[in-house]
Amino acid sequence: MENNNFSQQEILDFKNISQKLGSNSSLVQAAGGNTSIKSSESMLIKASGTWLINSKKEEVFVEVDLSSIKKKINKEIDDNYAEDIISKNNLRPSIETSFHALINFKYVLHVHSTATIANSISINAETKLNKLFGSDFVYVPYIRPGFPLTMLIKKVFNSESQVFVLENHGLIVAGNDLQQTYDLLLSVHQKLDIIRNNNSEINNYNSESVIENYSLKNEEKYNLFKTSNKKLFQLFQNHFTQTM
Repeated sequence: MENNNFSQQEILDFKNISQKLGSNSSLVQAAGGNTSIKSSESMLIKASGTWLINSKKEEVFVEVDLSSIKKKINKEIDDNYAEDIISKNNLRPSIETSFHALINFKYVLHVHSTATIANSISINAETKLNKLFGSDFVYVPYIRPGFPLTMLIKKVFNSESQVFVLENHGLIVAGNDLQQTYDLLLSVHQKLDIIRNNNSEINNYNSESVIENYSLKNEEKYNLFKTSNKKLFQLFQNHFTQTM
């Protein structure tokens, strides 16, 4: 991929980290998740329907006009950003392009961490997460992915926010150093995974009492807790293949 806005090494490193994320099924399922890298002029982001696991062997990313998208966000214009595409690879930007543009760090990594999702839908999740992370994270209540999510993030974050826990959705981690951002994402996921594995209420997917103790909002969330781990993976795969 030839690009005047990013160095060859930046792109290689970015693809490598994206592929690593896509290879971890506890973080990314099927076409879910998305990553981005910014320059002063543009943003390279995972395209809709592509798989992060293929980042090093296929055309997975599309370049878009960053300043144009930011202007639309400021005006609260919901858009598919087709007019902002710079690349010539016939790919469409992820439906979550807007929050990648909004978060003012060079790298934004978004995954559907199973540990994050399990913890985020527990009763009093925000309070519990505050005890774990203090002020070092932003809790974002569930809202439809895409522009509605971006507008909600815009309301609750500040310019220094780097870790976002999205209720029943996943995890966003941002930073200006790629390796440090990746390491931070893994650290947050691992901390939440330890809590999940040590918490019988979260870990026992077949218990009816677990269902009653969680703030589930629809049938899909209910079924999430009634399935085995294998079935849970398939549920995520079916859901996110169509939406990301």
